[in-house]
Amino acid sequence: LAAISASLNVTLTPTAMFGENTMAVSRAASAMVFFCSSLKPVVPITICGDERPAGVLLQHPEWAMRDPDGRPLGYLSPAHPEARRWLAAMIREIVEKCAPDGIVLDYIRYANRPTRLDPTSEERFRKTLPPHCSLDEEKKRLQEFKQAELTELVRIISETARSARPNLQVGAYVW
Repeated sequence: LAAISASLNVTLTPTAMFGENTMAVSRAASAMVFFCSSLKPVVPITICGDERPAGVLLQHPEWAMRDPDGRPLGYLSPAHPEARRWLAAMIREIVEKCAPDGIVLDYIRYANRPTRLDPTSEERFRKTLPPHCSLDEEKKRLQEFKQAELTELVRIISETARSARPNLQVGAYVW
């Protein structure tokens, strides 16, 4: 668990606070605490520092969502291919080391404030736009792009985790 803790920039500690099979997951960068019980860990997926990059985003700022001015935020981009591979590998490691009955993907969404995609995903999205696309059409296509990218991320994580544990239950908090 130490390797997982370091990679995710979290501290994993057993606790009896919410039942005997509960583990608290504390993010060092942001005083938030997440809990898992009944061998179904809740793993925050895209948040990694909130206003400023933390954790893996310090080593890979190119994976970060951007504020409207283009500055990196503390959110992993669900559309960045390398970030998705990294997330899937971390989930697989949790599944292999902890052998949970299931896993819950928390914050598997885009931030609920004005943001821009990471540069790689922005370029991929722009290539899908037809010439002379209206602003309304672009907004519609961006929403569709984001939905498709989130679906792809969940598929990748699910398939990767289930390759380690075939009957694993996978849930998501998408709000």
